[in-house]
Amino acid sequence: AGDLLQFCPAVLRADREVVMQAVTNSSAALGFADKAFRADREVVLQAVTGRGAALQYADAALRADREVVRKAVAQRVWVLQFADSALCSDRDFVLQFVADDVRVLRHADAALRADRDFMLQAVAQNAAALQYADAALRADREVVRKAVAQKVWVIKFADSALCSDRDFVLQAVADDVRVLRHADAALRADRDFMLQAVAQNGAALKYADAALRADREVALQAVTGRGAALQYADAALRADREVVRKAVAQNDWAMHFADASLLADRDFSCKPWHKMAMHYKNAGDALRADREFVPQE
Repeated sequence: AGDLLQFCPAVLRADREVVMQAVTNSSAALGFADKAFRADREVVLQAVTGRGAALQYADAALRADREVVRKAVAQRVWVLQFADSALCSDRDFVLQFVADDVRVLRHADAALRADRDFMLQAVAQNAAALQYADAALRADREVVRKAVAQKVWVIKFADSALCSDRDFVLQAVADDVRVLRHADAALRADRDFMLQAVAQNGAALKYADAALRADREVALQAVTGRGAALQYADAALRADREVVRKAVAQNDWAMHFADASLLADRDFSCKPWHKMAMHYKNAGDALRADREFVPQE
């Protein structure tokens, strides 16, 4: 094993063939080899290609070598911390790794993470890059918007002011309603806001405050555009004939979420849009035993 090189006599630690074999097996081997090898480009390349952490033992000049560092970082992104500071602040060099492993930004120069143009490119490649952006950029509407449009969950890294910004969150809802999971609680309890949100996407009702899920107007707005949103409505509204009728008119599958009292109600369940096998299956026992209720389609 490469670690055994530390116990070898100096003559073996200065033997090129022995060292080349050792650095292939252990990242620490370069640190135990004769110092001359730390500045030997071929040996260092061999070391970092298989063991990126070996970069920490390389000569300063090689820690500024783009190819050497690229090989090392491609193997383990965290070893960027051992690279020359010039590479840690090199836009093009750092960006090449962002798509594969965003954690490389943890070791990028702070000035780079505060560079708006750079971070716009970074979040375009990998939305999770937002977590490493400078605080000011995590409050930047365009930067956050670009990130959230790709991966909605990254809004949790945005400045709290954006999570409670009505216009910003509503714009994001159009792309992915799950953004509301991370929106400010006060916003999800805001009736006017949630009416707009469910108008855009009825599934927004899932994330509304409990009081609003029991609000008839909010629920009606939600199921009118997305019948399946009935499942998120308060139990009392799932027994409301008009609410359920609106939901089923938009998506007959919504009948699955109706209160049992409606499923057992012959006058309600015998409406034309309910004469389907799936609604028959969900109807009460008495209705399923009623010959006139048996679906004709």
